[in-house]
Amino acid sequence: MEQHWEEIIEAVGEDLQRPGLRDTPKRASEAFKFLTHGYHQDLKTVTNDALFQRDSSEMILV
Repeated sequence: MEQHWEEIIEAVGEDLQRPGLRDTPKRASEAFKFLTHGYHQDLKTVTNDALFQRDSSEMILV
């Protein structure tokens, strides 16, 4: 994934050898993995089995 971030950064005209950008592809990759880690989690684990059947088609928030 880091390679893709490198390509994106270069595509917008930035220099990856610039001191402030050297580690950016790695940081961006780790941030994206963290932000999307929920896609790989099990719903029962996340909700701790706190899902209940109701006779409503609307979402209920407590």
